[in-house]
Amino acid sequence: MTDDGPPSELGFDLEDLGWGPYFQGQRQGLSRELTIARIAAEHRGRYQLWSERGEKLARRAGRLFYRASREIWDPDAKGVPAVGDWVAVRWPQAETSLAQ
Repeated sequence: MTDDGPPSELGFDLEDLGWGPYFQGQRQGLSRELTIARIAAEHRGRYQLWSERGEKLARRAGRLFYRASREIWDPDAKGVPAVGDWVAVRWPQAETSLAQ
């Protein structure tokens, strides 16, 4: 994802957004430099992300479009992130990347 502007200073409580032990277990093995965020909305290819660090808009990186186009024929493919998904992002760098 690519940054579309400065993040909001107001943070969110991840548990209020649905974060729990299941997701915490999946976070194991990810770099601690990554920030966990929830996709709150999608606006024409841009995502509104909510995290403990605040809110920001981001865009899917080109590699996600490429992956989605290749996986569209695979019924087991994970696809691209959607509203409600949890993502791991580099915050607030200009190039925000997903860790899945």
